[in-house]
Amino acid sequence: MTKGFTLEGYDAKGIIRNADRVAKYFAEHSILCFKDAGLSETELLDVMAALGQAANFLVGTIYKETHKQVDGRVVWHTENPHWPTKEYPDPPQTVGGWSMPHKTCLKSEGRGGFIDFADMYDALPPLLKYFAATEPVFLATAGESEWLEEEPLEVCLREATEDDNIKPLALPHPVTGRMTLRLSPNFGIGLLDQSLQHLAMRLKRFINEYVEDPANQFWWDWEEGDFVLVDLHYMCHTVSPFPKGSRTMVGVFGWYQN
Repeated sequence: MTKGFTLEGYDAKGIIRNADRVAKYFAEHSILCFKDAGLSETELLDVMAALGQAANFLVGTIYKETHKQVDGRVVWHTENPHWPTKEYPDPPQTVGGWSMPHKTCLKSEGRGGFIDFADMYDALPPLLKYFAATEPVFLATAGESEWLEEEPLEVCLREATEDDNIKPLALPHPVTGRMTLRLSPNFGIGLLDQSLQHLAMRLKRFINEYVEDPANQFWWDWEEGDFVLVDLHYMCHTVSPFPKGSRTMVGVFGWYQN
């Protein structure tokens, strides 16, 4: 699957008018990068509503960038793959529509990084692929949010609680059916069967090595006015370091309908 398909000459009206065509591009490429779309917040909502109709996802409201940098960087993360839980009953965000109305930092700063976890699943050795697709587990996070954890957790040794969402690590995409890993690299894998620790450790090592390999990363050099549509069911992502206040990202999350 080719990542980061770039489209030029599209403003809000052009995207809405061609929503069905854009949805087909989105299903094929998982990341669509619209150069200099220049969307206002109202236009961003309208664009996401039109694309949601075409690509079968519901949309939320406007939010402003909340990425927190740890030692000058944002750690690789997937949007809340441990949801829903008793404490957080909402489903995880599976589509992101992100606009950059303001950016004064260097082109090399504040870049968007992406890794396709469906490609990672396809690359797993057969035994780890079977483990990821069939073994019910839970995800454990030590910090208040997934991107504040600098050091990756490995296997979580605590027992599952009623607040844990127990499911396999690999799940099908709600629209395409393609299998993908659904976790943040810095989350620990909680096992119901502790005899499988060796497999969980092997899987975490594979994930960490895969994420750190530049060959598996796609980077978008944000410029002011850009709009990027991302399939967050597949995509783990990060942001490269940038000076505080040097960029403003406005976003709308979406949720695929099963």
